[in-house]
Amino acid sequence: MNCFAGLCSSQDEQDASQKNMAINKDLKRYRKSFENQLRLLLLGAGESGKSTIVKQMRVIYSTGFSTKEREQMKKPIYSNICNSIKTMIEFIEQADIPLEDSQLIEDTEWMTNNVAEDGSVTAENSEFFDRAERLWHSDVIQEAYRRANEYQLLDSTKYFFDDIERIRKLDYLPSDQDMLQARIITTGIFETKFIVKGATFHMFDVGGQRSERRKWIQCFADVTGIIYIVATSAYNQYLREDTSQNRLVESLELFTSIWKNRWLSQVSVVLFLNKCDLLKEKIEVSDMGDYFDDYDGGCDYENAKGFIRSKFLAIGIATETRRLYPHFTIATDTANIKRVFTDVKDIILHFHLAEFGLV
Repeated sequence: MNCFAGLCSSQDEQDASQKNMAINKDLKRYRKSFENQLRLLLLGAGESGKSTIVKQMRVIYSTGFSTKEREQMKKPIYSNICNSIKTMIEFIEQADIPLEDSQLIEDTEWMTNNVAEDGSVTAENSEFFDRAERLWHSDVIQEAYRRANEYQLLDSTKYFFDDIERIRKLDYLPSDQDMLQARIITTGIFETKFIVKGATFHMFDVGGQRSERRKWIQCFADVTGIIYIVATSAYNQYLREDTSQNRLVESLELFTSIWKNRWLSQVSVVLFLNKCDLLKEKIEVSDMGDYFDDYDGGCDYENAKGFIRSKFLAIGIATETRRLYPHFTIATDTANIKRVFTDVKDIILHFHLAEFGLV
């Protein structure tokens, strides 16, 4: 009987060993599956640079942009240029900035009367480009550009106008940088898939305007991590949808609501303090202290960066299961985003595996 019991015991041990091996095999496969499927949600206020980050992922980790996509982007780029020049002309009129040159008067009147709101021009519209280029180099338009924080002007304005000779050519095909600089308002939810060192990322870009934010909740399920994007250069600007609300204040308030959201309480957050190149230009001529009473760093770029960073860190207080990881970024700088995203991938992956006890 004891021998029979021993045989049973041996058989039980063998069965247990096989089950254990099967469990370990499943766990290994489970771990590999989770390691290789990462869902990232891009959040932030409008015009913070979310869509540019998505485009960078395609440039860095995927096949980039096809010739067809570049051709299709020509119209939005021309529209951006039209929008910028018309917006600056409208500001000149509203601010009562005098046009003393008869040629400038003629050019502004022509733009007002002949350029549609949708900016439907092509490279064949040589008269438009002649007048736009002449206006851009005028003192009055340059003054309007310097005062861009007083109204709504695209961040890409200077980039496109400084290179308008190339853009207006009949054989023009947008470069990678043109594609990154082009502004198209995001409405709805867009998914981009790409692979980084064996890990598959599903990145979701959601419109940041207030009217779009109600759609965010649809993306919260099974989120691996959040990248929250802030336009640091927007400290002296106001929302398109609410001209009484400072854009940086809006970003801080929005971040507070995300950090405190109970559905996201276990989700790691990476903070992209974006548009640092524009911040560096602005801080030299526009004192942040005029917009934030607790700022006393003057026109120093590093002081300005540190101040904005501290504002968000004060909200995103670390817990046992969650931390905020800030990075200073320039979304249009491919090398910068590639370097930063290498760190982001490691951070997100670590927390993702830790959530399931796999590290």
